[in-house]
Amino acid sequence: MIQNSTRPPAGFSRGSFFLFLALAPVGIAVVFAVVIMTQLKQFKTSVSPVAGVQGFVWNDSAHVQFNSLLANIHAFTDEPKDSLWMEAGDLNLLLAASPVAATQGMRFKVSVNDSLLIIISTQPVSALHGRLSWIFRKVAPRGYLNARLEGTPELINGKIVFSLKAGYLNGQKVPSMALSHRGGMSPTDFMQDHEFYDKFSGTVTDMKLIHGKILFLK
Repeated sequence: MIQNSTRPPAGFSRGSFFLFLALAPVGIAVVFAVVIMTQLKQFKTSVSPVAGVQGFVWNDSAHVQFNSLLANIHAFTDEPKDSLWMEAGDLNLLLAASPVAATQGMRFKVSVNDSLLIIISTQPVSALHGRLSWIFRKVAPRGYLNARLEGTPELINGKIVFSLKAGYLNGQKVPSMALSHRGGMSPTDFMQDHEFYDKFSGTVTDMKLIHGKILFLK
């Protein structure tokens, strides 16, 4: 019998697959960059009453797919497998299982086309953290920050980064200056354990977007 829940697979945090969060906006840094560059009254207009991404539902099928994905990742990293393909659905599984995203109240939906990785995220204003977050929660105590980031996964100096090309916050275009100041997002921004990232990144020699999939090469 299939059992639905929103609880991710146990033990994922020790799997150290946070490197794949480099392919996600985990857009809080970009959100703050935008807010700091604008007036607080404009921030209120950027808050949506509706979440842009619904919660991920874990069921038997999702758990089977997740376990198969982890097996493929380990086969690429630990065994003589010379390539690894990942689809948008794989990234969605990894992000849904991330305790970092859960702690920040963030949800994601990933899609891939031939030239761009597109990630939509949503986060309740009430879940914002940081020194200035209380101001934003007071200005807009309810609602959601819905972000859309477009970019490419790239291997730069042996590190996997998400290179931002364009961003939108609740439909409003993020100033290019905010994106350029943020730069590429690195796995180290969101990891708790760097051991697996170091091992994986040391294995990857190239990565490409091909026909809506991400190809990792040794």
